Amino acid sequence: MSYIDNLFINKKYHINAFNTADCISGYPIIKPVNYIPQKMLGIDCISKSKNFDETLHTFIFDKKLETIWHNFENDKYISRIAKFPAVLTPDFSAYLDMPVIYIEYNVKRSFLVGQYWQKRGLTVIPVAIWAAPNTYNICFNIAPILI
Repeated sequence: MSYIDNLFINKKYHINAFNTADCISGYPIIKPVNYIPQKMLGIDCISKSKNFDETLHTFIFDKKLETIWHNFENDKYISRIAKFPAVLTPDFSAYLDMPVIYIEYNVKRSFLVGQYWQKRGLTVIPVAIWAAPNTYNICFNIAPILI
């Protein structure tokens, strides 16, 4: 694999943001917060909002969540999110007929985004992601791992 290929893979999958020392069982750790949202706003609406007292939710289409995935390390994006009191981790889809490995991938990248934002000083509330009973262990036994 070439140097350019490695750069592309690191950027696409955010390998540089992932640190196994900050994980348990391969899942990024998100620290607990003592915050209860009062009002919510879709994260896809932050550019239009003039009211910054709402918690940002991520219950939006996966196509829009991919924008978050590709920009979560961007300082400009983080500074916009930081104007709000809290943000939920991305709620990537988990379908009943989706292979379990994809559900694990979506849970891990949701927590990676949340962990990264927490390290940048944002208040982050984890979202539980599961599909069928055979995926409950991913959500409830492994993730979220709150320390």
